[in-house]
Amino acid sequence: MSSLVLVGITGVISSLVLLRSATFTRATAYVGLAISVVGLAFWVPGIGALLSLLATVGGVVWHLQLARAFYRLGWGGTTTTEVGTTMAKG
Repeated sequence: MSSLVLVGITGVISSLVLLRSATFTRATAYVGLAISVVGLAFWVPGIGALLSLLATVGGVVWHLQLARAFYRLGWGGTTTTEVGTTMAKG
């Protein structure tokens, strides 16, 4: 059971690092932060299992967002900072 706490803490730390990154969108960081905090609520009596299920579904969304960003990085695509400046110029 302590592994659930460690996974939640690492999710919060990772999401905070993503917030400071120019490569990942803020939405990706906020989704990761939200699912990590909700995942830590597993211990809440009565609704803990439901919150854990919501965190799992949200985790799928978060991992898809991460995969999209990593795909762009791997193929030399634009980062979010470059997209913002490109859109502002165009």
